[in-house]
Amino acid sequence: MAGKEDERWQDTGRELVRIREGGKKIPDEWLEKEGLLYYKNRLYIPENESLQTQIAQGCHNSIIAGHFGQEKTIERVTRDFYKKELAEWIRDHVRSCDECQHTKSPRHAKYKLLQPLEVLYATWSSILTDLIRQLPESQGKTQIMVIVDGFTKMAHFIGLHENATAKDVTDIFLREVWILHGLLTEIISDMDAKFSGEFWESLCKMLGVKRRMSTAFHPQTDRQMEKNQPSAGRLLTNICQLRSEQLVPTITVSRTRL
Repeated sequence: MAGKEDERWQDTGRELVRIREGGKKIPDEWLEKEGLLYYKNRLYIPENESLQTQIAQGCHNSIIAGHFGQEKTIERVTRDFYKKELAEWIRDHVRSCDECQHTKSPRHAKYKLLQPLEVLYATWSSILTDLIRQLPESQGKTQIMVIVDGFTKMAHFIGLHENATAKDVTDIFLREVWILHGLLTEIISDMDAKFSGEFWESLCKMLGVKRRMSTAFHPQTDRQMEKNQPSAGRLLTNICQLRSEQLVPTITVSRTRL
């Protein structure tokens, strides 16, 4: 029996039998009948690859099923069967269907060539910047602006007030970065309003700095930034026992020493 391989399935069955034999009422959504488990009138599928493959093939691969897409196949399976994480299991099956791969036309736009960033040969010519938000207040600041040099991997963490505007970010950038490292050639950031607004755009255009905008959590473009943000998070975790007013100066000094 397929259920013998699934401990969770067996535990559920034993619990229902115990409730019934104890004279108590089994929850309305559950039913144990002839060794099978039903949840809301749907057969509870145990973790058994062979059984799951048969069900998926019957609801997707068969001639009657017609090789419909992911959502329709999920709807068809959930009519009669129940399983935790069922949707993801069905999506994996449909994506791996050989006949669908050969007979269905792709509906997405044509893939384009990758556009990796150029190899850098100088320090502080290309930087990456992003914001870490919703932090505990420290000296009136609840955000950290992260700035990473693409060549040396050196990073600056600068505290910002919650209501900081694009002008505030620009002033801090000029004071904390530009005055130390000179004029840049490009800035890589996401589409945050502080970096995509007219004020920031006008400043970059006036200084001759090229802006490169990417979508959020897009490591193909700003992988170094996505790796430095967890580093800042670990640093904050290690010093979180300090009083809140000490967090901003401590993380600034700590990162400078790395």
